[in-house]
Amino acid sequence: MEKIRLVIAEDQAMMRESLAQMLALEDDIQVVGTASDGERALSVCRAQKPDVLL
Repeated sequence: MEKIRLVIAEDQAMMRESLAQMLALEDDIQVVGTASDGERALSVCRAQKPDVLL
């Protein structure tokens, strides 16, 4: 089964890291990037082509 590719956008670093760590434990999810603001999130999405932006 193919993993769901996910980018996390969250301005609070602690929350961003916590979400990334929790989601990385799931077998069917791959966190391919994180961003601290919307502009950076769009840049990461263009580069990584995720299935989901959270």
